[in-house]
Amino acid sequence: MKKGPRKRLFFVLFMALTLIILFSACQEQDQKLVIVPEQEEYQVGISSSAGITLTAQADRSLKNDVLIFHWMTSEGTFLKWQKAGHPRELGQDVRTNEHKMIWAPTDGVPVGEVFVITLQVESSDGGEVLAETSIQIEQRKEDIYRVQ
Repeated sequence: MKKGPRKRLFFVLFMALTLIILFSACQEQDQKLVIVPEQEEYQVGISSSAGITLTAQADRSLKNDVLIFHWMTSEGTFLKWQKAGHPRELGQDVRTNEHKMIWAPTDGVPVGEVFVITLQVESSDGGEVLAETSIQIEQRKEDIYRVQ
């Protein structure tokens, strides 16, 4: 093999390795915050829960601060259990210090509709967004919702 092709091969391998390292670093940054659903599917009237329980999992760099969890959805509503054992509707845009939230469907979501639940973690002292993530939910059939 001549020196020219070796240099090109080395350059291509070096660039490929560099891109892999950069891509994996970007993925790690995006994983500062994750929404973890307790169940992947929810069926209205059949499930024993009031909706899909969602838990925010943040990496260590975020856990040392006093955080505000800003939950947003384009469809459905967020719920919180009351001490009396009944859920209270909180709406589609909720700021709280709790890392768990229940999402529940409301009437009028078309079958096949895919919508987004977004979570932002904000600093309590200035409202600065420290991390953001989202998940998608689809109404597969009438009253059957699945996390994608």
